[in-house]
Amino acid sequence: MMTRTKRFCIFCGGPGLTKEHIWADWASRFVPKMVPFHTKLTLEIQMPGIADNSVSNFKKVDGDPRSRKVRRVCKNVCNGGWMAKLQDRVKPIALPLILGREAILSASDQRLLGAWVGMAVMCSEYSDEDFAAIPQSDRDFLRNFMMLPSSWKVWIGNCPDGEKDPIWNHQSGAFPDDGVGVPEANPGHKDTLNTQMTAYTFGRLYILAISSTRPNIVRLWRNGLEGVGRLRQIIPIIDDKVTWPPLIAVSSLDIWNDMDGLRRLAIDMNRRNAAEQ
Repeated sequence: MMTRTKRFCIFCGGPGLTKEHIWADWASRFVPKMVPFHTKLTLEIQMPGIADNSVSNFKKVDGDPRSRKVRRVCKNVCNGGWMAKLQDRVKPIALPLILGREAILSASDQRLLGAWVGMAVMCSEYSDEDFAAIPQSDRDFLRNFMMLPSSWKVWIGNCPDGEKDPIWNHQSGAFPDDGVGVPEANPGHKDTLNTQMTAYTFGRLYILAISSTRPNIVRLWRNGLEGVGRLRQIIPIIDDKVTWPPLIAVSSLDIWNDMDGLRRLAIDMNRRNAAEQ
């Protein structure tokens, strides 16, 4: 008989795990969970110096993706403690965006919204932890300071299609810091994953988040998004007052194009490496 490995909270390391909704349960009365199934995309990005392609796998999963839970968070210190406080504080900020209503986001609003996004992304990785790339230091930073570290970038957009066609996509990979060569350890092994990108919709709110332990990767993966009128960068803060919603709405096609950014970065690195050899 196999012995089941005891698990501990991914944030504080404590015992007594409980199920945590990946996406805020409080918003369920505003965003009905009516989708009978969703498609899970697993994307293995081939690392620079290996192959100029990627491997993907689609899997049909029963239920609305906004109903997903993970049992990787402790009940008292985290789920019922700082995480609950963060959810309460972000409600009046996030709800107008989820509903597509007018709002003005101050710098503190953006910082808090970014923390809420980071919490969801960190939890969502553990729906399939073989592809988890966020380090413990990022989770510690969020828990201690209620904000994201500088290794993150977060953009938001207004997506009318998101209400009826929710999207949730997570990608991870192992990248060298300077974009040259390959990681020190075995490329593709989960222990070497250092970069993740997550794109999802919640009601009419579209969120795109990228983080990496390799600072240059976040810098390189700009993809021109700072200049795109349909998106607003909230982490790091570049505008102390963000007027919502943007004049240009985000389409499902825009989202699929954004989600291809990490793969394109790997391909560009491969081509540059090949040219320099």
